[in-house]
Amino acid sequence: MCFDTSVRNSMTKLLTQVVSGVFVLPHFLFLFSATTSNDDDNSNFSPVRFADAGNYDTVTGRECQICQILQHELERTFEISVGKNLLKESEGLQDVEKRVCRRSSMEKRVKNLPSKYATHTPSLEWDCMEILKKIGNEVFDALALGEDLSKFCWSYEAKRQCTKEDRKLDNDEL
Repeated sequence: MCFDTSVRNSMTKLLTQVVSGVFVLPHFLFLFSATTSNDDDNSNFSPVRFADAGNYDTVTGRECQICQILQHELERTFEISVGKNLLKESEGLQDVEKRVCRRSSMEKRVKNLPSKYATHTPSLEWDCMEILKKIGNEVFDALALGEDLSKFCWSYEAKRQCTKEDRKLDNDEL
């Protein structure tokens, strides 16, 4: 969708520098390219365009890191609460979501981790919640059965959040 002339004029007056780029947020791909001018001539202005990004489950490119962080926290929650019947699995998942998937928490955790992608903090929160929905119950089930989870994020059960190229995070990075 492109903006009409009146919106374009208003946006041109608000812009103060050359801006262009691509942002991917949940369910939308934002493409924009704009320049400003002090006069009312909009010859240098390219309107903002919004495109449906399709059915992408995650958008940050940090799925493997998020999966490993969630797996670590789910294991801790299971050992402390769920495994001792102090919390139901659903309550344990809600606890992990509240503690780990907050924007500030995710931003702190992935800030120093290497990535080839720029990180949009609200997208980190969204990706965390989506990955938690996929793997949360599977991790609790595997822990209840005493299975080894060392390669869980690379497995079919985790929807292969990690690829062969992704490295395992150290305990101090989790």
